[in-house]
Amino acid sequence: MSIQGLAQVQNNITSWSKKAVDVLDRELRRGAISITSDARRYAPYKWGALKASINFRKIGVLSYRVEDGVHYGIHQEFGVKHSWTIKVRDKKVLTDGKDFFGKQVTHPRLKAHPFMRPAFKKNEKLIIRNIKKALRELKP
Repeated sequence: MSIQGLAQVQNNITSWSKKAVDVLDRELRRGAISITSDARRYAPYKWGALKASINFRKIGVLSYRVEDGVHYGIHQEFGVKHSWTIKVRDKKVLTDGKDFFGKQVTHPRLKAHPFMRPAFKKNEKLIIRNIKKALRELKP
């Protein structure tokens, strides 16, 4: 998910004053914090690993990424339409740390439980409004 026109702002960044860059970065950081908070609130909760793994980080000039740190987060967000079976040849260790000696593991279909998209949608207009307001305040 992205905000339209951000690439153009990034391309013109060298001509902007440091103060404008700082203002934009502050608002984007606030937006990333809000999205992270809402994504944690919307995340499905079973053991808490998904919710605890949601965080944000700065990835470049005026760029922040909100992400989860578990391998199944994308399956929770979008769901899984087909079940699949994994053949187990040797002793395996499951995610809960227990040993598994069976012949196969069947993973069922999974209904989508979106948490990132609703958090982004909830905050998108507010972030844009805050950026516009902050930039208007910079004008002499």
